[in-house]
Order: sequence, then C-alpha cells, then structure tokens
Amino acid sequence: MELIRLGIRGEPVDYEGEASRLKGAQLSCPPRRFYIPLYIAAIKPASLRLAGAIADGVFLSMPTSRSIGRALSLAAEDARANARTSAGIHSVAYVFTALSEDGKTARASARALVAYYGRLRHYRDLFRAEGFAREALVLESCWQRNDAESATRVVNDEMLARFSAAGTPREVRRRIDELSSTGLDEIVLYPCIAGGQTKETVLAMIKTLGACR
Repeated sequence: MELIRLGIRGEPVDYEGEASRLKGAQLSCPPRRFYIPLYIAAIKPASLRLAGAIADGVFLSMPTSRSIGRALSLAAEDARANARTSAGIHSVAYVFTALSEDGKTARASARALVAYYGRLRHYRDLFRAEGFAREALVLESCWQRNDAESATRVVNDEMLARFSAAGTPREVRRRIDELSSTGLDEIVLYPCIAGGQTKETVLAMIKTLGACR
C-alpha cells in the first residue's frame, strides 16, 4: 500500500521495505491524478484491521448480514487506534446476484458460483463462521476430486440465501435492501447469468437495482 501510494505520484521511487525494494522506479507516463483511493479486499480479521488502519476502504466478498457488522467493527476499531475515523473507511461489498422470473433457474446459477468459491480455504472459513461447517468440509472433499457437480449440490437453499442474492426480481430486490441496511456504503453486484441469457439477465439486474432506494 505504501509503495503504490509513492508510485502513483509519478516521481522516482526509492523504496526499501521488508518484501519490496525499488531504486529509481517511475511510472512510464504522467499520472492523470495524484491521489487514487486504495481499498483492501478482506475476509480475515487481520486484513480487515489493516484496511481500517491504512486503506481508504474495505472490499468485502459474499457478505452476510452478520459478517458485515463484524467486518466493519474490526475495521473501525483499528481506524480509531490509528487516529482515523471509521467514517473515512468506505465499505463496499461484492454480492453474487442472479435473477429470473423463474427463481429456480436463478438460484441454480448462483448455487454453482458459491460452490466454485468453496475451492478456496478462506471462503470455506467464511462458510464455517456462518454455521456451515459440514458443507465447508464436503466442499473441500469435492474440489480435491475436482467434482464440480457434487460441489454444487452441497450448497443448500439456506446457504445460498446467506451468501447471494438469487431468485425472482422481487426476491433479489428484498435481499439487496437487507444488505443495504447493514451499514455498507456501496454494493457491487456480480451477475450470475441465469439460463444462458446474458443480455436479458444483466438488463433485468440493472432494472431491479434501479428500483432500489
């Protein structure tokens, strides 16, 4: 973070850090602006605290109503410890979103994506923290065999509802409203394409989001 902030000023950078060393490094073209907000994508407590201590914002993935509160609290705690205000830490969440008039089709699309992220240990840890320890264990076993079909079946309806916004437009809007009420500053929708209808799915998502207040 420190190195990037030095680099984007456009001046030559001499830097001696624990992991990175640079001498005379400089951007190949003048920067369009000299300050760019930097966010830390975080799930684990240490990363969330680091975001509060040094970043302009924190970027959450697969947020739940409970995990958002916990994450923002940790970031705010270290913001205060570093003489910063928690209001200065912009919070953004990445929400897997699938919608269709046929809610079953939308949920099937989101289910596959949630299962896919179960390949990674830190997401399985997130599942465990939300009460899905058994599912996390089975997902690990499925991906060790590279069995995507079985992994997708592991993601039950309760798990899907917790880690995505999937269903009919009305259901998706209700879920987005729920997440918006948790203290987040911004939500970024990650479109899960339902039924192979890419254009129709994205346009419906924009329409649904535009109706949210």
